[in-house]
Amino acid sequence: MPLLKDNIGAADVLFFNGNWDGLEMVDQYLARSQYLWGFPVAGGGYDSDSLNAAVLDEIRLGELDGQSTPRLQRIKNLFEQAGLKVDIQANMLHWLWVHFAINCGAIAAGSKAGSATKLLNSPARLHDAILAGREALAVCQARGIDVKAYDDAKAFYQPAWLGAFVIWLMMKTNEPARKIMETHTAVDELQQMYYDLLKTGEALNVPMPHYLSLKSFVDHAPEQLAVKAQ
Repeated sequence: MPLLKDNIGAADVLFFNGNWDGLEMVDQYLARSQYLWGFPVAGGGYDSDSLNAAVLDEIRLGELDGQSTPRLQRIKNLFEQAGLKVDIQANMLHWLWVHFAINCGAIAAGSKAGSATKLLNSPARLHDAILAGREALAVCQARGIDVKAYDDAKAFYQPAWLGAFVIWLMMKTNEPARKIMETHTAVDELQQMYYDLLKTGEALNVPMPHYLSLKSFVDHAPEQLAVKAQ
């Protein structure tokens, strides 16, 4: 980051990744007028020396203050010229946090199931993901986010069995979304996401009994992968 600060000049910076810890670290080096945030609909992992992943034709993008600015339009046009659909978010940071929380619920349930494939093939196991995800989203609510305003969160506020069935059905037909989950091999990263959200929830005194009950499975996720590889 110091290297970026010293060489940025008048350029705008687009951060194209997740965020849970907030913007304080970035703000130490860059003025908020110098950067904005986006997120790709993509994911996967390395298999030996090759990347096994899915990259969809859409991205999320937004100014941190929700304004529609000339640079936002300029960057949106750039991606659209490359054939990508751009979903502009009114509150990009809140969208990132909601996305992070939903993923953490899936990480917890997937660790218990033994793999993303086993999770996605079972409505009963996805029921765990709904319950854990619902508690993870409560952490976002404690941060002041209107969680129910986000379409991605709606399945978590239906009856848990119905939300699980909807996700199971969607994953049977949406091959790219399924591949993003099944090919994410960075277990240490997935564990850290789970722990980071748990730490925030505990700091905000958010009850998370189901999420916490899955911690031992997350703790031992690398051991499960080692057994599968033998």
